[in-house]
Amino acid sequence: MGKCFITVIDAYNSMKDYKSKSYNKNEYVKSLYNLGTYYLEKINILNKYDYAISLLIKSDIEFALNVADKEYLSKSHKLFKECIQAETTINIEDAYDYNELLKSSQRWAESPSDKYYRMGLVYLNYYYINMVLGRNSDTAEKYGTLSELYFNIAYKIAKNLGKNKNFIADKLAWYYILHKDFSKAILLTERIQDAYAINTYATAMMLSDFPDKHIKAEKALNQANENKYNLAVDTTKSLLNCLSYLEE
Repeated sequence: MGKCFITVIDAYNSMKDYKSKSYNKNEYVKSLYNLGTYYLEKINILNKYDYAISLLIKSDIEFALNVADKEYLSKSHKLFKECIQAETTINIEDAYDYNELLKSSQRWAESPSDKYYRMGLVYLNYYYINMVLGRNSDTAEKYGTLSELYFNIAYKIAKNLGKNKNFIADKLAWYYILHKDFSKAILLTERIQDAYAINTYATAMMLSDFPDKHIKAEKALNQANENKYNLAVDTTKSLLNCLSYLEE
């Protein structure tokens, strides 16, 4: 599947004249985004519920970074960076004008909120790797801060453009869970009715120091468990089982 995107990217990069590049730019941008997404979805790094449950039951989590995942993550980072830079010179990691970004991004070939969301996912994976493997804490915090930045920008743009922002809020909440800012994760997800976000809310609640945290988590999980459209029902049931274990 990825080969067709690589062909488009290579063809675009080999073009010499401005007219050809201008005419084919949209397809180039879309190919960068789709190839980056293809690699990102092949990665099996962020075992977030395994990690959260290990915290709840106070057990160690086994984690080993394989060569393929490391390569896919590096490729997706490079592609999303190029995808963003292909359509703007604004770097959100430096000082910038948000209104200028929002105005110009409405002409992008790929949704700006989707681009920044995907880059946030890349940095969330890097944060998780460095945190779980106990590597340099400054490096881990750098990736965590970048993940939070990109998710926040993606969320803000999606909100301003009237797009679905729940899935972005969910992943930002997971950054806060990994960072042990459980109250921020709860605030982000407590009003979202999508089952995956209810699972995230319940996880943050169970890990928090909130009064009646187990009661609140169980109420939310039972609601999700009864939802026949819940595509994350296996996770819901695992969390309910974990809750039962904690209450024994």
